[in-house]
Amino acid sequence: MWWALVVAFLSIAAFVATIVWWLRSPGFVPLHVIINVWLSWTMALSFVALVPLDLNLVYVQRCLDVFQGNSTLAGEACPMTFWRSWNQVEAIADDDAALARSKEALRVSWLLVYTICIANGWFFLTAQQGFEENRNFSTYRRFVEAISQNACFWVTICTIFAVVFMFLAFLGQDQEYVVFGLMGLGNTVCLLVVALLLGYGLVEFPKVLFQNGRIKYSIRKAQGQAIDNYSAFQEAAQDMARLMCKVYALRRAASSSLRRLGNKIMVTVKECPFDIANTVLMDPIKGPQIPVTEAQMTKAFLSQLSELRNESTHKQKATEVDSWLTALENEPDVLPKGADIFGVQEALFNTGFRLIGDVDHLDP
Repeated sequence: MWWALVVAFLSIAAFVATIVWWLRSPGFVPLHVIINVWLSWTMALSFVALVPLDLNLVYVQRCLDVFQGNSTLAGEACPMTFWRSWNQVEAIADDDAALARSKEALRVSWLLVYTICIANGWFFLTAQQGFEENRNFSTYRRFVEAISQNACFWVTICTIFAVVFMFLAFLGQDQEYVVFGLMGLGNTVCLLVVALLLGYGLVEFPKVLFQNGRIKYSIRKAQGQAIDNYSAFQEAAQDMARLMCKVYALRRAASSSLRRLGNKIMVTVKECPFDIANTVLMDPIKGPQIPVTEAQMTKAFLSQLSELRNESTHKQKATEVDSWLTALENEPDVLPKGADIFGVQEALFNTGFRLIGDVDHLDP
């Protein structure tokens, strides 16, 4: 039985580690987050390994109780070979001792898995989320603020559990019975949720499959999602451009009035998606200009974010001519209505024009 526990835990741990390593984002997700995600999924999936072992142990125990007076029938109907494997690691006197040792091993395994899941889910994960979302420069301050943000939630949970245990102790209930009763209740709730979700999936999956099979419906849905995503991008870009204006102001102040915070300010500057100090504003008439006012900087940052979005979508870096044509298109009363900007852009790109200077000789 011991080898089944070892193989199950190691297999689940290796499987989860492979998935987490495959889906990780190097350079963006801290190592402690990856480790905690691996631990959370490993412990959660370990329930799958413990349940069949527990069910088989209960079956064998009840089978032996039924054939207690007949060892021949008990040996045929109650398979004990699996549970006698404890003899390979320690001396076991008889089948009763092997079953007792197996019960103790499963009890410890259940307590270990449940304790890690409860402690990780209710305490460590919430604190880790608050720590990662906090943008304070000091690691100590991030830790303290994460603890303070979740302190009320933790106190409430501990108080509820303390009241329940005190109530059960007052009734004279065995504490070990209460612990395993709560574990069984947790299993029941989880299985109920799984059953409900499976029932929902049996109805919803054919419906979604039928809807996705209709081309017109899928195109209309994709068009609506594209509009929603573009609107969300525009709102997020506006907010980000305003924040980068503030970061740019801080960067300029880092060399004068805020010199003592210069290193910390540069940490924030490096988190920007592009170099804000070298961003230029493309004027449709005058060409590239250095932004001076806050409105000009916001416009320049928005243009740069739009170029980054296009580069990630089309997998092609925008040229200076592309930025100029985009500025022409966005500027009112400069081009005639219905002008084929895309056609002009493609023609210039195919001709090999990349810089504004390349098209200067095209002026009449």
